[in-house]
Amino acid sequence: MVATSVTIGAGGNGGVFAPSLFIGAVAGFAFVHVLNLLGLIELTEANFIVAGMAGALSGIMHAPLTAIFLIAEITGGYALFVPLMIVSSLSFLIARYFEPYSI
Repeated sequence: MVATSVTIGAGGNGGVFAPSLFIGAVAGFAFVHVLNLLGLIELTEANFIVAGMAGALSGIMHAPLTAIFLIAEITGGYALFVPLMIVSSLSFLIARYFEPYSI
């Protein structure tokens, strides 16, 4: 993550696709893991990892449809299609509001 940030920040061309998937997966896992540790509710971690990947990809690249279909294809998680659409749409709209141009 540091190498990608430094490379892109310095004006170079760096990988964006794989780091965005990794960051999204880690963010989704961290979110659900904290909720599970609090003991208020028991949630499935894999679902939130997939949603985090779609949200990060959608927000970083400003491509929500690509994120939805790609993550559904990669994971075979067609049961999560509607949650992926919601997460990707929200991520895209929030990212578009703060930064009108994609990376």
